Amino acid sequence: MTAPRLRLYCFHHAGGSAGNFAKWPAGLRSFEVRAIQLPHRFLPAGVARAGHLDALLPGMADEVAGAQADALPFAFYGHSLGALVAFELARTLRARGGPQPVALAISGHRAPHRLLGRPPICELEQTAFIDRLRGLGGMPESVLTDTRTLSYILPTLRADLRLSEIYDYREEPPLSLPLFGFRGQDDPLLNEADYAAWADVTRGPSVLRTLPGHHFFEQEGLGALHAHLEADLTPLANRPTRRRRDPAEAL
Repeated sequence: MTAPRLRLYCFHHAGGSAGNFAKWPAGLRSFEVRAIQLPHRFLPAGVARAGHLDALLPGMADEVAGAQADALPFAFYGHSLGALVAFELARTLRARGGPQPVALAISGHRAPHRLLGRPPICELEQTAFIDRLRGLGGMPESVLTDTRTLSYILPTLRADLRLSEIYDYREEPPLSLPLFGFRGQDDPLLNEADYAAWADVTRGPSVLRTLPGHHFFEQEGLGALHAHLEADLTPLANRPTRRRRDPAEAL
């Protein structure tokens, strides 16, 4: 077996899990795909969950730093809430002076410094909340109409959405890495301006693509997404992952 050229850490959407990336290793054979799952998945309603993304970042940073003892080049990919997690985790690792990703790939989320331009979804009453989920796609109708299943997944989904919707951006120097973005052309949650603003968060080059589909465009277009990621990330596999201080960060 050929050794992987790059490790790709993947971060799931709100209400998702590491299982969302189960098919990815088969489509990215030259990479080691490692999905990182947010804690507190699918606990009963009323059980305390993290109220802010900041509470989750230290544990995830420890996980990445421990895995990077072998110094294999690595990158981050996150979809929707996972895009925000990947961005903030890259900033957390930078602040620690630890290993740094060679690139950040994101999809399905507004740029972190752009304000939420709609009423929060997480606080909607049940019927309206389910209607919004139906409009996003990605969840079978058989699930949306199954009361027992919904009682199991909705508390986690609401809590995850809250992490994104109450997120408070903190001004820091831009990252110093390439950024690759993906957006479904019919995504009702992401307009062009909020998507284009991702270019502001890095001093490195940014490539922002719009692909066919809705918010969960990768469900129908996974092969195309994988082809883009492989083409984008493979040339970066020889870059060092250890911290190099950017003098501009001191400004």
